Amino acid sequence: MPSHKHDFRIDFEFTPVEMDEKTRMVTFAVKPNPERYEIIEKNGEKIYHDKFDNNYYPEKFLNKLHENMTGLPIYYSPSKIDDADSYILERIEDTNDFFDKKENLLSDSKEELEEFLVDLENEKLNFVVLSIDLKDSTKMSQELSVELNAQIISLFISEMTLIITKFNGFRLKPVGDGLIAYFPEPNTIGKVDNALNCADMMRNVIIHVINPLLNDNGLRSLYFKIGIDFGEAIVKNMGINGINGVNDLIGETVNIASKILKLGDSNQILVGNSVVLKAHTFWRQRLIRFKTSKTWKYKDKSTGRPYKVYTLNDI
Repeated sequence: MPSHKHDFRIDFEFTPVEMDEKTRMVTFAVKPNPERYEIIEKNGEKIYHDKFDNNYYPEKFLNKLHENMTGLPIYYSPSKIDDADSYILERIEDTNDFFDKKENLLSDSKEELEEFLVDLENEKLNFVVLSIDLKDSTKMSQELSVELNAQIISLFISEMTLIITKFNGFRLKPVGDGLIAYFPEPNTIGKVDNALNCADMMRNVIIHVINPLLNDNGLRSLYFKIGIDFGEAIVKNMGINGINGVNDLIGETVNIASKILKLGDSNQILVGNSVVLKAHTFWRQRLIRFKTSKTWKYKDKSTGRPYKVYTLNDI
């Protein structure tokens, strides 16, 4: 089961001070994010209280952390979407004549999507896994022709895959009327923030791009559920007896992301505690504890208690 015994994140504000043109080393002024930490004085010592996780960090601990960070590379994995509103308008324009063209918007390359996993076969690594699925898709398939239903699913999968790539993730595989994605780069907190950003954009594109397009063509809206979790998975090739197969992620993280998804209601994004503990303050402010039922069987290894799940509120 998920374990986060030693998981925590400290959010700092970094202000560039100077850069050495020869070495390309940058000097930053660093301080704990004031939106997350309140300063407490105890016995003449300054202590930072994490308001989200209720942790306490003495100033000397943070100073030591600063020293250890000196000279380390800074991993930066920005999204390929500069402005969310502009991206929504772009997708509205590009999908406007989708039903007239009667063809896929994306012809994504299977080879490109699996390329990252090729060199990682049989390795156990940490991934953020995102699972998204359509709600009531069986009912939709019964109401529509096979061709029209397939066309709508193609639109949905294409748009979701495009968003995944924009946030430095990879589509792992389609699952029913949904898909599973993974985020491997560049480091733990980077891929957590990318996955949350991706899920948020998925919600916005479905609500503000896909559904208006469907409604304008006399079709009902799509409803979805998203589940996200973080943890170990192993990369395995699923070929049999020398037959070429596909690379896949195997492990409880993939399973739990899918189980978390099933807890949700229409248009909900649910997030496992292992993700929440590594999320930036911006996301922590929008993550609210989700009440699981007594049938939720997944336990946290470190506490033995039910694994916590949170919902990502819309702005």
